[in-house]
Amino acid sequence: MQRKLRAIFIASILFSLASLTAFCGGDGAWQILKQDPTWMAQITRINMGPNEYYEGDYKYGPQKDGDGFVWVYLTLNNQTSSPMEWDHTKVILKSETASQDPFRVLKTDGANQSPVKAKERIAPGSYAERILIYSFPKATRPAAIEIGPLGSAEVPESIIFQYK
Repeated sequence: MQRKLRAIFIASILFSLASLTAFCGGDGAWQILKQDPTWMAQITRINMGPNEYYEGDYKYGPQKDGDGFVWVYLTLNNQTSSPMEWDHTKVILKSETASQDPFRVLKTDGANQSPVKAKERIAPGSYAERILIYSFPKATRPAAIEIGPLGSAEVPESIIFQYK
């Protein structure tokens, strides 16, 4: 009886893992994660659009004809015991034909968004949720991203979403 229960338990765990892998889209990465002893950076989503951004009554649009906004969702963690400066202008979005630093950086708490400076000090051990908005050619999709001192990473198709 104990062997039968153990076999059922193992079978249920394997079934759960198989289901989870299928549900989570086991075909591709669901994030970009880069880290070193000082920083951890995680990108979980890249939105192609919307192509407008409001600050108060002022409406911003892409900087050039043929561009659209690309919204990169970035979480930073200062892994040191002292405040550190992060430079968002060093987070470069790239394609085969374009390379761009962010047009605007927003801090977010999930519900509210407000602009922050391109360079900011992040407290030791803390996490910072940021949205980086890029004016990027509509005719191309992001292929790679340079995440400041952490280096470059390919952008998996599985984290790129078209805004509707």
